Amino acid sequence: MEEEKIKEKNKLPKTNHRVFKYFKALKQGKTKTEASIIAGYPDPNHTTRIEKTKGFQVLERYYKHELLNQISLQEIAEVNARNIRQERDIGGSNTAIKLALEKIEPDQIREDDFDKVIVVLSK
Repeated sequence: MEEEKIKEKNKLPKTNHRVFKYFKALKQGKTKTEASIIAGYPDPNHTTRIEKTKGFQVLERYYKHELLNQISLQEIAEVNARNIRQERDIGGSNTAIKLALEKIEPDQIREDDFDKVIVVLSK
C-alpha cells in the first residue's frame, strides 16, 4: 500500500495535461503569464497556484534529477563563471552575474535565519 502512495506521488502528468504544457513553456523561456496562456489556463494571473500543484512539483523534481544526470553542478558553475568573465556581451555577463547572486545571496530571507546567533571574537 505504501508503494502505491510513492508511485502516485512521483507519477508524471501526461504530456497533454495543462501542468505539463505550462512547465514545458517555462523551460522554453516563456514568462509565467505567457506559459499559463499557452497551457490553456483561463486566468494567467494565478501562476503560483499552478506551481504549488502536485503535478508541477513532480515535474520540477524529475527535471532536476534528469538535468543533474546530464550535467554536473560544477560544469554549470564553470560556464556561468565564464559568462561573467567575458567582455563581448555585457548583457549576457550581467544576466550571469544576476543569476549567480540569486544563488549565492538570495533576496528571500529564510525563517531559519532568525534562529542563528553570530559571535565575533577578536583580540
